[in-house]
Amino acid sequence: MEDPALVESLILEALQKHFAQASETLVTTDKWRSYLSSKKGQEADLLNGTVKWDDDVPGDFQALLSTFVTPSENQNTIKFSLSFDAFYKFIQCSKEKTSTSPSSRHYGHYKALLDSAPDALHDIFRLMKLSVSTGVFLHRYKKTLTTLICKESGTPYLHRFRPIHIIEAELQFISKSIWAKKMINSAESKKQITDAQYGGRHRRQAQSSVLNTVLYYDIHRQLRKNYTSNDDDMKANFDREIPHYVAAETRSIGMPFESGQYLIQATSSQEYFIRTPNGSSAKSYSFTKQRPIWGLGQGVGWAGACW
Repeated sequence: MEDPALVESLILEALQKHFAQASETLVTTDKWRSYLSSKKGQEADLLNGTVKWDDDVPGDFQALLSTFVTPSENQNTIKFSLSFDAFYKFIQCSKEKTSTSPSSRHYGHYKALLDSAPDALHDIFRLMKLSVSTGVFLHRYKKTLTTLICKESGTPYLHRFRPIHIIEAELQFISKSIWAKKMINSAESKKQITDAQYGGRHRRQAQSSVLNTVLYYDIHRQLRKNYTSNDDDMKANFDREIPHYVAAETRSIGMPFESGQYLIQATSSQEYFIRTPNGSSAKSYSFTKQRPIWGLGQGVGWAGACW
């Protein structure tokens, strides 16, 4: 197939279906979407454990939401705010070879401002800070470029592509500063992450998890003891994360209501384009009630942290 327009349309259609995979779950219904994203639903019911369950709500779903119950002293302990020092360090540590910003504001541009025009960097930061403090999502943040990585070289099948989102550098900083750093640091200090979780954690390496598994097998074989291991391959897990569910769940870690609203707004207002060797696509897709888009997406700082 060599028709670029046809290939583009097929990929867009495939991605729209891909990011709708979570639509069969209970929490994507209008009722639960509204409830989980509301302040009353989160604070008056879920965090305080005073939910009045309807008869049609499955018991396992009730048990899942009951884990959100959090003592009042552990609620709203994380500030939904930004610091210029963190932004400065983020730019310093960024790699210019990393793709970013559909608006073409490359990391190299930001790095050039560090010494040549620091006032401009302060102005950019003020706009980010205003966006976060007022909850007004900037129009420039609403465009996402999705690039596809082939899982198996030489076999470009649509179902074997890994979609990676490229977002604005400022939005990436917001997601990493508040969710990937503040939220995860708070969760680590409160020991709210199971010890078996290795992905995305500081001083944890993927190969350590593999080594531990091999050692567990060897030890139990030598001791002649029964041992059961359950390994689940979570297909497209970041692409199935439901924003309003995440907004409610992260409240139990100490995130404020405003953080969830920002996350919901960020994901529901996105216009998704794809990037190919021919450039960015002319057509796009976005969230509609008839064709919803879920998932926080790989390549975005808050996706791994929220997972």
